[in-house]
Amino acid sequence: MKRKTLTTAVLAGLTGVAGIANISNAVNLNPDGLGQVLIYPYYTVRGGWSTLLSVVNTTDEAKAVKVRVLEARNSREVIDFNLYLSEYDVWTASIYDPDGDDAGVGGLTTLDNSCTVPAIKTSTTLPVDPNGNRYVPFRTFELDDGRSLAGNFSGYEDETREGYVEMLEMAEVFGAHAAAATHLQPSGIPSSCGFLVSSWVSGAWSTNPSFETDAPTGGLFGNLTLLQALEARAAGGPADAVEAVYMTNQHSNPGSLSPNLSSADFGVIPGRVRSIVFNGGAAIETDWNLGIDAVSAVFAYSQIMNEYATSDGIESDWVVTHPTKSPYVAVAPARAPFTEYYNEVSFGRACEDIWVDVWNREEAEPTGDPGGVDFSPPIPGEDPTIPSLCYEANVISFQHGSESSSILQSNRRLVVDVDVVGGTNTANFDNGWARLGLTRSGQETNTVENPNDQGDVYRGLPSTGFWITGLSADGIIPGVVSNFGALYHHRGQRDICETVCSTSP
Repeated sequence: MKRKTLTTAVLAGLTGVAGIANISNAVNLNPDGLGQVLIYPYYTVRGGWSTLLSVVNTTDEAKAVKVRVLEARNSREVIDFNLYLSEYDVWTASIYDPDGDDAGVGGLTTLDNSCTVPAIKTSTTLPVDPNGNRYVPFRTFELDDGRSLAGNFSGYEDETREGYVEMLEMAEVFGAHAAAATHLQPSGIPSSCGFLVSSWVSGAWSTNPSFETDAPTGGLFGNLTLLQALEARAAGGPADAVEAVYMTNQHSNPGSLSPNLSSADFGVIPGRVRSIVFNGGAAIETDWNLGIDAVSAVFAYSQIMNEYATSDGIESDWVVTHPTKSPYVAVAPARAPFTEYYNEVSFGRACEDIWVDVWNREEAEPTGDPGGVDFSPPIPGEDPTIPSLCYEANVISFQHGSESSSILQSNRRLVVDVDVVGGTNTANFDNGWARLGLTRSGQETNTVENPNDQGDVYRGLPSTGFWITGLSADGIIPGVVSNFGALYHHRGQRDICETVCSTSP
């Protein structure tokens, strides 16, 4: 409590913003990287890539964490399980291609000793990969959207090969259950992971999940590393950390899909969930009727920006993930800020029109309407000159010349052709920076008005992600092929206004 009070006091002194004392009671995206909920914007097992995850418990309390691995198309679960971190613990895992054949389902393995329920590392029933490690094959049961017949879930394996990850603190753990998760020294082996498993099977947690648990308090941080072992290439960055999502105990069975981001449960005013965001130096507090809206508010951007590079064989991909999209597009009509519901039967997408601005490194920009920048492949039946983001996790490749390169090798990527952007002066647009407008220019779409008469209007889409770039080159060191990689988080601009927002980019 002292830490929270000190942080609040410092913020209040620096900003002079009335009401800042309520920040610990409001959902917020922590710029310091610590929180209850961690969003890892992307994972992939395509093209030889694997994805390394880590989560760190910085507190002196044991934690119960729900790990949720979600596919890219519409945020459907491919595997969920419970993770139990002891005080000051670190857990690591790898999402990878167990067979190494770039086909079939992805999987998750861990060589870490921290307790998972069900057990992974110490399991006697999970399959074993060629290296002798136990792993969890990703499941396709949630991917058919009711279209499978007689339990036939085949044909969805590819859907598991890219997506994103959530880790959500459900509760603090104490008593015998915390002792069971605590690592003995010097072995580093938890006292009894089996005790935690049996507690869910026939013990205390099987009848009362709240036993020896309390409300979550945060203090987690995480990192994401994309690794292409055969090319000796890696790039990584931090997970997004969201604070004050849960103020009540969320501890649930490992087989449950709850909690999730819709479970945000705190209301400063009964029945409402508060968010706080910083916009142009001001702290904006908004009360929402639904928890998912409070989480969406802290990720809501009208524009996201980053660099790209395509010269001399450099590859550049952007990842743009909408971590709260699925609940908004589940049924027709879609709910604001999203405008198209997810139609699996037709095309398996829910598209949002965006606009694109591009500059080269000498501040030149293309002539004409930047909205005319095209993504490929074109969507059947839709205007090919209007770019759209159609999935929960989107990959955008920047292309120059005849090569359609993609460092992440996503098979559903969109392509920004910088030759089209630059027209006859294409060479000058090999490298530069771009801005994606998450509201279609000149339209009042992708806007959500606060329902509680505070006058706040949030324009844009809840988004996160990064730019990843790579280069393979020989000759830097004679006789050695050198592979490089780097990852940079997107920057964003918010558009929060009262009653009416500007319609200009």
